[in-house]
Amino acid sequence: MMFKRVMLGLAVAATLAGGSVKAAEPNIIVLNVSGESIRFPVPKGLCPATGLYAEVADKVARLDDVNDTLLTLYSCSDMAAKTFDLGNYLIVKAPKSMANQNLPLSTLLDAYRQSPEMFGEAVDQAVDTKELGKDFSEAFDEKITVGGGIKVAGADAGGIYLVGAIEMEGGGRTTETSLATGVTSVKGKILGINLYGPGGDGEVAKRLRETKAAVAATLAAN
Repeated sequence: MMFKRVMLGLAVAATLAGGSVKAAEPNIIVLNVSGESIRFPVPKGLCPATGLYAEVADKVARLDDVNDTLLTLYSCSDMAAKTFDLGNYLIVKAPKSMANQNLPLSTLLDAYRQSPEMFGEAVDQAVDTKELGKDFSEAFDEKITVGGGIKVAGADAGGIYLVGAIEMEGGGRTTETSLATGVTSVKGKILGINLYGPGGDGEVAKRLRETKAAVAATLAAN
């Protein structure tokens, strides 16, 4: 049951856009995850949220009551231009239910391989686009509807992956977002590394490649 709760929590993380962070050498951010220092390599072109971006990141993070939001990165060029055009961005989360637990990567992967259908069921339970629309509407004080969904995309030596496409409509504007989540374990701490980008043909596959690269880089850095 603990495994299912962890998976459900991280499935929620994949649909929501924090935490204790400090800078280390260039392109590395150190995250404090329940007392463990975890080095996170920043993908090229992304920077920690500032200004209005940081305000939105904080507001959306508060919608997620099952995960701690550890880090939100947005496009450096978008933030510099102050266009507030949400293109590519990244969010790192950790499930609250596992804050005081230690779950090695090998155990996480073994559990998935023994019961992949349980993970799929947890994802289906977690992703309720109608409820997400209500949450976003309340947070931003305007009518927002959410469509689309996410699904399990398998696993590799680094983690378990989800992919999907989400459509949000509000304020007379429709936004399509592709996403991929990598669920991994670093120093016994479960992380959900979520990458987002524009919608369209080939974009989900691109997000998955980027997410696998981010997971691999994080494991290598620790």
